[in-house]
Amino acid sequence: MRSPGERGLTTLGLNSYTEEKKYLYLEKGKKFLVYSLVFVMLLMIWLPYFWMLLTSLQEELDLYNYPPPILPKKITLEAYSFVLHDDKFVNSLYHSLIVSFTTTAICLIAGTLGAYAIARLRFPFRNAFYFSLMIIYMLPGIAMLIPLLIIIRKLGLIDTHLGIILALSAFLLPLVTWFLKGLFESVPLDLEKAARVDGCTRLQSLVRVILPISSPGIAVTAIFAILTSWNELMFAKVLGVFNIRLVTPAISDWITPYDIHFSELSAGSIIASAPLLVIVLILQRYIIQGLTEGAIK
Repeated sequence: MRSPGERGLTTLGLNSYTEEKKYLYLEKGKKFLVYSLVFVMLLMIWLPYFWMLLTSLQEELDLYNYPPPILPKKITLEAYSFVLHDDKFVNSLYHSLIVSFTTTAICLIAGTLGAYAIARLRFPFRNAFYFSLMIIYMLPGIAMLIPLLIIIRKLGLIDTHLGIILALSAFLLPLVTWFLKGLFESVPLDLEKAARVDGCTRLQSLVRVILPISSPGIAVTAIFAILTSWNELMFAKVLGVFNIRLVTPAISDWITPYDIHFSELSAGSIIASAPLLVIVLILQRYIIQGLTEGAIK
């Protein structure tokens, strides 16, 4: 027979084993829940894009069948051929690249200087100026459209690259400044003071110290600005009438009062999203590189 001490040790061992099994089951349940949520999110993100891809590969008549086919009966590239031979659409890609990159450059340069001034300098009405930026951005775009349209029309910049760039910059600059202001405030002030002791001016400390440390956040801000400029419809449709048609209004032209060209819409949307995907992949590399360097330091 076992002694009371041995029975106590056995009971303690069984309890420990039971607790360990409960812990393992709990961890497995957490992992399953996390993976399930990730799968659902990925499905919500990629399913519309996958459906759009299938639509672009089908013949127009097959899309009107009921129930609609899940997989194309016959794969065809007619929609892509039609879209790529449409001079208006091809030119719209060119115009969108110019407008998006120029708008992003203006917003990043002006936003960097403005955000640094708000984050580091002390001047009268600094907080009031900062909150005014937020109030401006919280206004709906339609509320800013009419004033911007009047100003740009008086400047003679309707249907020009510069007119659309100025309108988008006025819309995006407050938010970019807000993003970068919080980013610069997270950089330790001691690093900037050390650079100032070494002889750097404020501008040099901004360029040599703050910007390299903040590069991941700046890359995210650049992605946001490019995506917003590229996908803009309202300003682009009103300010670019004939000569300067951006890609989003060009795609919307395939929706008419009499018909909707689903194949062309899908093919044009996929082609229009390809440059954005390349840009995001390029900037994503710099984001990961910046985070890795920060972890090593």
